[in-house]
Amino acid sequence: MASPPPATATKELRKVVREAKTHGIPVLVDFWAPWCGPCRALAPHLETLAREYGESLLILKVDVDAHPDAAKAYSVTSLPTLVLFRDGEEVKRHVGAANLKTLQTFAASPAPTTPTAP
Repeated sequence: MASPPPATATKELRKVVREAKTHGIPVLVDFWAPWCGPCRALAPHLETLAREYGESLLILKVDVDAHPDAAKAYSVTSLPTLVLFRDGEEVKRHVGAANLKTLQTFAASPAPTTPTAP
């Protein structure tokens, strides 16, 4: 999978999530900062995840120092924060460092189902 361009602002991030929805592709957004040790530790695991999923999962990195508007728009207060979108909607969030197994489980999380009336 070619590395996608980093989402650079709230508007661009929303656009990418919308476009991925039209193709049925989930989006995993990594909110990070260059000075964040756990963020740097997470990076190789995200690269492995990107290789494993190929084009069936879009992984974006948002540098919160460069784009504080995006962090604010998505209520990111701790780093790293991972947000998983399916069908254009946030379905899951993980805050803090994680190993590869945790990331694989996180990325495989299904979209929440809407309860049906009896």
